[in-house]
Amino acid sequence: MIINKVLVVDDSPTDLKNMEEILSKEGFHISLATSGMEAIKKSNEELPDIIFLDVVMDDKNGFQTCRELKKNPQTKDIPVFLVSSKNQKVDHLYANQVGAKELISKPVNSELIMSKIHNL
Repeated sequence: MIINKVLVVDDSPTDLKNMEEILSKEGFHISLATSGMEAIKKSNEELPDIIFLDVVMDDKNGFQTCRELKKNPQTKDIPVFLVSSKNQKVDHLYANQVGAKELISKPVNSELIMSKIHNL
């Protein structure tokens, strides 16, 4: 799988900027969203190759957003990595149940993000 377009979804400007810096250094085309609803809209319009999706957001959390993306025939095959400061076993199990590839713990670093992308 060749990955060019990455959608990063987070309601934290700091975390968005961090992910944008990591991915831009690697030459990816990056799209940003700050809510679950915006993530769904951009996913349908842009069809990214991969999505990094924050869990704790105001309108729709990452679990709800991922579930909705996986129910949509247009976006169901896009790999989704949930990203969260929540790191309990139940969070990892729930991430799997809603169709995410994996739950990644914050703070993220470039080596971790790039290893997830390259392992696809």
